[in-house]
Amino acid sequence: MTMTELKRAAPGAVAIAGVIGAIVFFVWTSTLERDQTEERFRRLASNLLLTVDIGVQESSHAIESVGAFLDASETINRDQFKTIVQPLFSRELGLQALEWIPRISRSQRPASESSAAEVLGFGFRITELDSAGITIPAKDRAEYFPVYFVEPLSGNEAALGFDLASNPPRASALQRARDSGTLTATDRITLVQETGQQYGYLLFLPIYEGGAVADLLEDRRRLLRGFILGVFRVGDQIQALLPEEGGDVDVYAFDVSDPGEPSLLYAPPGVPVSSAVGPGSTVLNEGLTRKLAVGDHTWQIVATHSATSWTTNIWLSWVAATGLLAFSLLLAYYLAGLQRRAIRVEELVKERTLLLSTAEARIRAVLETAVEGIITIDGSGIIESANPAAEALFGYEEQEIIGQNINVLMPSPYREKHDGYLRSYHATGVAKIIGTIRELTGLRKGGKTFPLELAVSEWDAGNQQMFTGIVRDITDRKLEEDRILETAELKSHLVSVVSHELRTPLTAIAEGVNLVLDGKAGETLEEQHGILAISKRNIDRLSRLINSFLDFQRLEAGALPLRIRPANPNVLVRETIDNFGRSAAVAGFRITSVLLERIDEVDCDADLILQVLANLVGNAIKYGPGGEIRLTTDQTASEVRIGVHDEGRGIPEKDKDKLFRPFGRLSSEGAGSPIQGTGLGLSISRRIVEKHGGKLVVDPSGEIGTCFSFTLPFKVSDHRAWESKESTRGG
Repeated sequence: MTMTELKRAAPGAVAIAGVIGAIVFFVWTSTLERDQTEERFRRLASNLLLTVDIGVQESSHAIESVGAFLDASETINRDQFKTIVQPLFSRELGLQALEWIPRISRSQRPASESSAAEVLGFGFRITELDSAGITIPAKDRAEYFPVYFVEPLSGNEAALGFDLASNPPRASALQRARDSGTLTATDRITLVQETGQQYGYLLFLPIYEGGAVADLLEDRRRLLRGFILGVFRVGDQIQALLPEEGGDVDVYAFDVSDPGEPSLLYAPPGVPVSSAVGPGSTVLNEGLTRKLAVGDHTWQIVATHSATSWTTNIWLSWVAATGLLAFSLLLAYYLAGLQRRAIRVEELVKERTLLLSTAEARIRAVLETAVEGIITIDGSGIIESANPAAEALFGYEEQEIIGQNINVLMPSPYREKHDGYLRSYHATGVAKIIGTIRELTGLRKGGKTFPLELAVSEWDAGNQQMFTGIVRDITDRKLEEDRILETAELKSHLVSVVSHELRTPLTAIAEGVNLVLDGKAGETLEEQHGILAISKRNIDRLSRLINSFLDFQRLEAGALPLRIRPANPNVLVRETIDNFGRSAAVAGFRITSVLLERIDEVDCDADLILQVLANLVGNAIKYGPGGEIRLTTDQTASEVRIGVHDEGRGIPEKDKDKLFRPFGRLSSEGAGSPIQGTGLGLSISRRIVEKHGGKLVVDPSGEIGTCFSFTLPFKVSDHRAWESKESTRGG
């Protein structure tokens, strides 16, 4: 057979060997596991049987110890009895109760019942059970053996006074104990006080006058004082003796005093009684057994395997054998496919090589076509690559700078400090530039510097630390910023000129005209008075224009402070109505209000909000032909809304876009006369509202009528940034 044929036959041979090995392994492991389980069962079962034997015998010894004490006592009272027997209940003996059963004659019955009732504090009578199982007073007999003392009393009250001689099984045990002078047990019984499903048994120990057991039967019957009675529940007694880890062993107890008719005393919880003593039951003949004497009865304790102990072990053998078989088949499959895998690996290597080449080409294409300069350096600052955009930015060819320190692209003093920055980062791990965008100065090949924006990221190339820098020339942006700065300075200068160079002489002119109009400079003719009044109106208009311009500039620069105080929106609306009431009536308008009765206060600058309301109401009067102007207030959970509704000519569609623009003016079509104004009112009003965190909007409702409304939040979150303790408005 050639080597090639051997290789081809190898998978089949491995599969056959695996099947045979799995069978052999299963037989061996299952036999081994069964033997080990049986040995473990015998050790555990022997210990359990011995434990039960000792525990049951200890129960008998406990009864005998109480009997020894009572033999030495001339009288027996309830307190003595309680003191003697109480410690026995702390031991897990399955003891339900310990009782003193005195011998009471017919003549002693009344006195005994009276005495017991006096001690107990409730009625005591000697009782028996009728044929229906109902407790009735005991019938007249020569003598009685009632339960006189019982401990614990709680839970056993039903047993007090019960005459044991009235019950044949108990009476038989009493007679055997009396005549033998030894500890005697009953057959299994159902206790008078039993509420569950357990069997019980009684142990009787006779107590004689003088404490000794007489030799003659007649003397034992004559000297009998009574009995110590131990009441046991078999289930409690055996379960208390079984350890928790004995779950693989089931324990049964039988009374085999009559070999021809054994009676079940105890079966494991959940096991049907029929399976232990029913037809075909083999419990007595399987497992381990131990016989023990309980009084004059013989018990047989049986330990058998639990229902699951064997199933689990066989399953482990199956699992092990199946695992071995599966491993053999997998190995055969692996050998059969090894050559195919080798071919596939070669194909994958070719595919991956092609993919890597393609990916590398794509990355290179991205780098070469990127509009930003991209430069990579190693952990020492040595340049490893530069894309065409970086070449164009710094004026170098890539090969000129590869291998050089990145500081060749930096002017002094950055060039000298750069290596120190890298060493500090490697030593401390604290990044100052990495992960951020910084504005720096670059150095071109010819020695010319230029402003640039740099973003540096760090990455790991195997065992080497690498950095990538993305560089952008921001020369044009810097020129634009300089131009904007120049414009801002020019605007600031213009504001200063308007504030000081125009308002100062304008104020003097206004004062002069007021003096002449008031007659303080002498009497004026009526025609002169009219001309001066026109001048006064135009001076006031110019003053308002200058104030609006200055307010607008302050708002633009963020220099108009807010004096935030709690204010009631309804109060602000009413004050606005008072301010415009007379002038509105003269112009043919009627100002009304629809106010939310219970409205919360808002944090705002009341003067500026009044200015907004004045602008909106003034515009309604300015652009309207007359009619109703209605002011409204409303609120939600977070804000208040104030509205100004008019019945004017509405806002043309073509004017909507420029409504809030600075110096934007609405068309005067249909107004009847030219409309005066600066075109700054709505722009200033919107900015005031927005500084409060609200919004000013317009809701044109057709050609007739317009509604302007604005919102104010209850709390202005950033008002402290605008608050000034001593701030003034105006020039």
